[in-house]
Amino acid sequence: MKTVKLFFKILAVLFAIVLVVVFLPFMIGFIDFGPTVDAYRINNAEFEETTFNELATRQQVSDGEATRPQFPVTYHAIKAGKGTVLAVRSFHDPSIGFDDEVFWKLTIWMPSYKEGVYDLTKQNDIIVFFTRGGSAWPDKMCAGELKLGTLTVEQNRISVNSTLHCEKRNKDFEVKGSWKLSELDVKNLDYWIGKKGASYTYEETYYRGTLHKILSWFFEKFFGKDT
Repeated sequence: MKTVKLFFKILAVLFAIVLVVVFLPFMIGFIDFGPTVDAYRINNAEFEETTFNELATRQQVSDGEATRPQFPVTYHAIKAGKGTVLAVRSFHDPSIGFDDEVFWKLTIWMPSYKEGVYDLTKQNDIIVFFTRGGSAWPDKMCAGELKLGTLTVEQNRISVNSTLHCEKRNKDFEVKGSWKLSELDVKNLDYWIGKKGASYTYEETYYRGTLHKILSWFFEKFFGKDT
């Protein structure tokens, strides 16, 4: 009798797993979870490089001759160094059925973290770099150094009011918001936040949120592979 009960319990668990695998992706596809925005203060850090106007061509990359990134999002890479980096990262995935995920990254370097209101048109010792685009379409990103507007620095919060002119779309994007900062050690960066060396650009443009991590664990646990 115990064997029969155990058999039916196992059968029920397997049936539940099948339901989750089959129906959960479809259910999620109709839910808009809204954008995820995180902001970090990273002490003793700086940009990996700041030649933002230089990008490698696809041919240079394929020939192994590239000395610069192919896409501007890679310029948000951060390394240990002098100064403070402020990193704001936003990701919005309205569904899992289409390549319509949108991201933007705002990375700021200051020689020292000091409260105040800074005019970006006059500040040569503050670097502000912004990138916006579709996660699945890296060649269509809009990016550039912000040199207009203001940066407001408070004890544990920053605010930016600026604009970015995108030559690819002949359009101005408003870069405006206020974000509370969380402390982050430069040693704990991932590719999404600013770790260098991603194998694919997608690792720098996709945010692996809690739901994705749960699904990845599930597939790896039961099927031996990640999503």
